[in-house]
Amino acid sequence: MLPQFYLSAYAFDQSVWDLDASQALAGLQIDPKIHRYRDYYLESDIRRLWAQWFIEGVVDPHVLIEKYKSPLIIDVVHEVSNALESTFNIPKNIHWPDIRKRISEALLKRVEQISLMEKRKNFTKRDRQLLLTQAGGNPRCWICGDEFEKEAVELFEGNSAAIKMPKYVDIFRPKGLVERHLKIEIDHMFPLARGGEHDITNFRLCCGWCNIHKKDRTSLYDVDGSPIRLKLGSITKNTPIRTIPVYFWTVRAMGLLKRCEHEDCNATSLNSSLRIALIDSTGAATPSNLKVICKDHDDFNLSRLQLVSDVKHALSGR
Repeated sequence: MLPQFYLSAYAFDQSVWDLDASQALAGLQIDPKIHRYRDYYLESDIRRLWAQWFIEGVVDPHVLIEKYKSPLIIDVVHEVSNALESTFNIPKNIHWPDIRKRISEALLKRVEQISLMEKRKNFTKRDRQLLLTQAGGNPRCWICGDEFEKEAVELFEGNSAAIKMPKYVDIFRPKGLVERHLKIEIDHMFPLARGGEHDITNFRLCCGWCNIHKKDRTSLYDVDGSPIRLKLGSITKNTPIRTIPVYFWTVRAMGLLKRCEHEDCNATSLNSSLRIALIDSTGAATPSNLKVICKDHDDFNLSRLQLVSDVKHALSGR
């Protein structure tokens, strides 16, 4: 363990506004146990965000589109060169032309992604039929693995049906508070806003709950960094649960792993409903304290199922 890291990083004091303290913290070695072996996506997501901040801080892609009108005539290399040379002292030991080229390539790709998003197309009836056919007799949400009710399938096919709303919902993933949560929607697995294709190969069947909270996000850090704290009431009185994950954290974990994390378990999103749970039940529902499990390996079991009215009360005021 590295106590100095925790003492410095978890200091709720004026050091957060102290430059020397911030520089010292940035130089400390991070305890490898801090991510509970989830560094594969906690670390990768923050690096993607850092890259985005830097590249778009050099040249704003939206400004490029506004200036040139068409991505076909954008001189990205020229714009990047001017921005970098006016902002940075070029180190002699770095091959600057190559860095400039790589940044230009990444920025041009981002401009093309934004332009594509503006031409978003609707899903056709044929798209729906093909996706249902591919899903077989038991279509499931590609993220959480929940099997769709027959009424949801009927509505998705364009027929009339009434979805039965649940009396109890999973407090860690409150799906069923509104009807849309239980409907079938089509998701661009790789978001159009990030360059995903509007093509059947990028379409996935998704429950409304997962689709609402996935949106076009790709990083844990696209959302608030604090877990959702439940309002005191029946749930907090009768269970040890005090916080639940920010909804996108749940979507990101389930959509990335697509399987139960219990050793030797064969449950995946293709054959089972997945759930989110706490690694340590005494801790808050932070990304480093979350695990993906199936029904058979659920420590919370029935305690996660709570009355809709109690859940709405616990989440009220958000």
